[in-house]
Amino acid sequence: MAIVVYAGAAGVVLPSTPGDRKDVILDAIENLQAGGSTAGAQGILLASETARRNLPPQGNNRVILATDGDFNVGVSSEGELTRLIEEQGEHGVFLTVLGFGTGNLKDAKMEQLADKGAEWMTVKLRYKPPTGSTSRLITRTLERESGTPSETFRFASAVAGVGMMLRGSEQAGAATYASLAALATGAKGTDRDGYRAEFVRLVEAIDLLSRQGMVGARDRQ
Repeated sequence: MAIVVYAGAAGVVLPSTPGDRKDVILDAIENLQAGGSTAGAQGILLASETARRNLPPQGNNRVILATDGDFNVGVSSEGELTRLIEEQGEHGVFLTVLGFGTGNLKDAKMEQLADKGAEWMTVKLRYKPPTGSTSRLITRTLERESGTPSETFRFASAVAGVGMMLRGSEQAGAATYASLAALATGAKGTDRDGYRAEFVRLVEAIDLLSRQGMVGARDRQ
């Protein structure tokens, strides 16, 4: 872990330090003070360079930027900042943005930075072929994409939601059978074999039965 500050200029207040040196890390944090202007781009660049100098090949190489988004010194346009972040991402250093402060938060700018810096997640799947004795690993990185999710994604979400509703899962949140049927209806696509339409009819039937008290649904709306 390293800490970089960015007031009128950027500087390193904690060189890269092992996580078990908690006393050193906490001392550096407690000595931080707010003041001056906000050279955000310089801070991102210096933090990224620091991360690249200490880059564990299989590590979580990430800059965590605590900011109100009001960059008023140096590079400040969203276009220039997102290009800077995308360039660092090509070197294996990614960005997470934490909104910090009150009264002057620049939400739009922080969202732009986060969209260009923090893939969503890395999914790792290990499996073993039926006739094999050694497992194999598949690793995929999921990146945020703009626009509407695909029909397949939306339909799969509806199917998963119905499963959680039937199990009474707390993870179902505010979902209802009616809302999930509507979600699936809007994601049927071409549906050549009619399976998606059949699923929608099934969910609508479950919704009707739940309203009549014939299904032990978690939510009867």
